[in-house]
Amino acid sequence: LSYYHVPLAYHNETFGRLFLRSSWNEDATWLGYFDGELQLFENGEPKIVKPQASPELIYLRDAAVVFSQNPSRFTIDNLETKLIFIIGLKPNQGYDVEVDDEEMREEKTDSGGILWFTIWPRSGLGVRIRPAPTQPPG
Repeated sequence: LSYYHVPLAYHNETFGRLFLRSSWNEDATWLGYFDGELQLFENGEPKIVKPQASPELIYLRDAAVVFSQNPSRFTIDNLETKLIFIIGLKPNQGYDVEVDDEEMREEKTDSGGILWFTIWPRSGLGVRIRPAPTQPPG
């Protein structure tokens, strides 16, 4: 079995880790998010990306990685994007997710503060997230 058959996106919800690659070629761009740190390898150079210094979305094939902002609102302009990963959120917390032309839904972050969901690709797609209201015990 060749490594070329391994998916380009790997998200481990239990440990709160995310790994993405643009391809299996030697010149591929790859991204790793774990222990609250984002690492990016592109153009033959590894670097640690600080969310405050780079509020831009990072696109790798059919995935987009977004740094959390409060409130978080962003636009997806890549027609290949089907997977959204929002990083830097509070671990194990519910968030309301609103995608243009879709009903609002609640999603929960993993143990590393990663919120992920899928979208139907379309141009200029607006996405908004905010912490879900907490329910009193009951």
